[in-house]
Amino acid sequence: MAHSSNRRFEKEHFWRTHVKSAERYPGTAVEYCRRHGISSKSLWYWRKKIRREGTHLLPARKLPTPAFIPVEVLAPESGQASAEGRLPDPKWMAEFMVHLSNFAGQGAADESVD
Repeated sequence: MAHSSNRRFEKEHFWRTHVKSAERYPGTAVEYCRRHGISSKSLWYWRKKIRREGTHLLPARKLPTPAFIPVEVLAPESGQASAEGRLPDPKWMAEFMVHLSNFAGQGAADESVD
């Protein structure tokens, strides 16, 4: 049964991604479908289904906690302004990124960063 659930999730994700991309595509939906080798009838079906059933057709999966990579901050070269004092708080930035991914529909965790 888990296989069926995964397959449904993958299918929905596939079409949800194409519906969003087709809406941003500068040409027509038919051109988008032709370019990506998908059926325009299926695109319209999924577009209608997503709009009718709301933002979540299946329960959102919790994504893994984002990983951070080390960054080396170098002193500015002479003649360049220093960024010291103007960088956002790292905790604020992490929470901002989580909320941004939620806004983008990627289903990030609802927890704030400690």
